[in-house]
Amino acid sequence: MKIADLKEDIKKNVKKLIYKQVLNANKINENCTLLREAIERSEAQCDDIKLKNYQVQKGILYKNNQLWISFNELLQMNLIREMHD
Repeated sequence: MKIADLKEDIKKNVKKLIYKQVLNANKINENCTLLREAIERSEAQCDDIKLKNYQVQKGILYKNNQLWISFNELLQMNLIREMHD
């Protein structure tokens, strides 16, 4: 296996790991769960938050087409590292 192929394989595995971390954070965060459930019920509002700016894609919450991450320092650092490497 070439070094370039090995590096690409490592990147894919890291991306899968981060995806799983994001998905898990979305599942366990209470606010995220409430928003996802409201979106699934097609509610117009949830505690005065307009849901038109939110979407759920593959179980992950997005706001204004940006990944919504709850306060989770480890996950935030992993995402920053991945995006800036």
